[in-house]
Amino acid sequence: MLPIEFARGCIFKCAFCAFPLNGKAKNDYIRPEDQLIADITEYQTKYKSYNYLLMDDTFNDTEEKLDIMVDLVKSLPFQPKFWAYARLDLLSKHPRTIQKLYDIGLRSLFFGIETLNKKSGRIIGKGYDPEEQVKTINYIRDTYGDDI
Repeated sequence: MLPIEFARGCIFKCAFCAFPLNGKAKNDYIRPEDQLIADITEYQTKYKSYNYLLMDDTFNDTEEKLDIMVDLVKSLPFQPKFWAYARLDLLSKHPRTIQKLYDIGLRSLFFGIETLNKKSGRIIGKGYDPEEQVKTINYIRDTYGDDI
């Protein structure tokens, strides 16, 4: 699995996070599509790799980013597989993006679940309903099985 930087920074400003690139504007610092295609193609040609780690602080922070990646993958002569960090609360709020992630080729997702306790979540600014997050994980498992 080879790393490919897709975007930098995070649009969120979590109360407990000291990451210096927090609070960027949506869709800032996304690498141009032609550079991404060139990198993926070079890695596949040179190293025979079909598996890539998407370096992005929150890959699913906007649907526009996912649409860019869907189009990019469709333009390739092969179907790559990706790993990325994704926000579970965003998948819960926007369930249509789950299929987009699958279409892109995401087969491994990492979620930073700070807590599934409602009270603790509110205290740290992560108050999204824990039950909805668990439902989303179950939906992904039930829909895609061992593919994701």
